[in-house]
Amino acid sequence: LPGGTLLATSKTYAYPNPARGNSTVIRYRLGRGGRVGMKIYDLSGELIEEIPQESRPAGDNEYHWDLGRLASGVYLCKLEVDDGAEAASTLLKIAVMR
Repeated sequence: LPGGTLLATSKTYAYPNPARGNSTVIRYRLGRGGRVGMKIYDLSGELIEEIPQESRPAGDNEYHWDLGRLASGVYLCKLEVDDGAEAASTLLKIAVMR
């Protein structure tokens, strides 16, 4: 949806979820290009990992998240995007099973 909503939250998800291997893919759709960053938290609210902001184009985008060092559990991914004029964010629950 180029030119539309900055972040299409209904098109933001992780797969596979629950993740059983060593990685999962976080997929999101941007209406306009912008800088995207992610913060991963455990359920106690502790920041586990921060994926630095990088410029991403409009359309569908993916980030391959390495789960190799994580224990089983539920993690929260806060995806944030900013195009300089608008900012948006969404929260994903990602289950990791070992």
